[in-house]
Amino acid sequence: MKMAIILCPILIGLAFCEFGLPQTKGKGKAYIEPPTVQFLALSPDGKTLALAERTGSIRLWSVVDRKEIRAFPIGVVSGPTGSYVSALAFAQDGKSLAVAGSGRLEVWDIETGKLRMTFKHEVKATVNKLVLRDDGAFRTVTETVVQPDDVACATFSKDGKTLFSSGKENIIKVWDAATGKEKAQLAGHGTAATHLSISADGKVLAAGTFQGEIKAWNLATQKEVASFANGRSIYGLALSADGKKLLSSSGSDANLWDVAKSTPLGKFAGARGNVGRVAFSPDDKLVVAQGIEFVVWDAGTFAQLATFEHSPVFSIAITPDSKSLLTCDKKGNVRVHDMPNR
Repeated sequence: MKMAIILCPILIGLAFCEFGLPQTKGKGKAYIEPPTVQFLALSPDGKTLALAERTGSIRLWSVVDRKEIRAFPIGVVSGPTGSYVSALAFAQDGKSLAVAGSGRLEVWDIETGKLRMTFKHEVKATVNKLVLRDDGAFRTVTETVVQPDDVACATFSKDGKTLFSSGKENIIKVWDAATGKEKAQLAGHGTAATHLSISADGKVLAAGTFQGEIKAWNLATQKEVASFANGRSIYGLALSADGKKLLSSSGSDANLWDVAKSTPLGKFAGARGNVGRVAFSPDDKLVVAQGIEFVVWDAGTFAQLATFEHSPVFSIAITPDSKSLLTCDKKGNVRVHDMPNR
């Protein structure tokens, strides 16, 4: 297999062999903390890769030219459990990018780097407070407050007019992407959904939870069309292009499901360690799972075809022609791997 490496020049003035390493603290020597990539996403046309950095920036790279396009700040938002980006999602036209994470759900303009919309994704929480009594002693008072939610996942509808998201509540929120208003909810899960996937034809939305619940909805009617138990916590979920099949992580395997029948079709086995993210190639001929390494299988025969080195950034990006897999390390070095031909 061929592999190309894109070296991202995040730190200027460092020797090539030292790329991305922080400089040692010392007299007369500045300390540079390198950006850490938390998530990546590929635009629908396969031309632009977006990297979310923990320093509060989105860095855009040209897949064709294999160089940086630009970077723009999105700020660091602290939510109930810290500050992180949990998901990036491009709109189908590639002009908007949804950013989800701790205390945030936003849409940014790719061309200008400007914030287009902030969504009021909030959750009720119970907090305990110490209150001083008249006698000088303290007592504990329990209050219910509304606070920004930790948004685990987000994805656009095919036409880009709707944004779907899930936080700590047991519902999928449906938003008007232009106005930022919540317009519907998809319910039924016993616990909060941690992963969302929408079929390429835009007709089916699937959601999975850490409790192993999987549900799917017809987006035209917003009616639930499938519900089944994965048997293991879900760390990855992906629908086929036509929404008829679904992949879910299951320990060291990736399960394949018939969505309409809610029945298992088989397992993609042989991954080392627990499987996280999973994906179909855009032509639905290949299946990719991210564990200790990336593993590629034939989607029809379940035969393992290739493995690629581990990436600490838990995202899978496959080009629209299904020929390349893009991975990234924490320092921002992007690698382009040749996928097996089928």
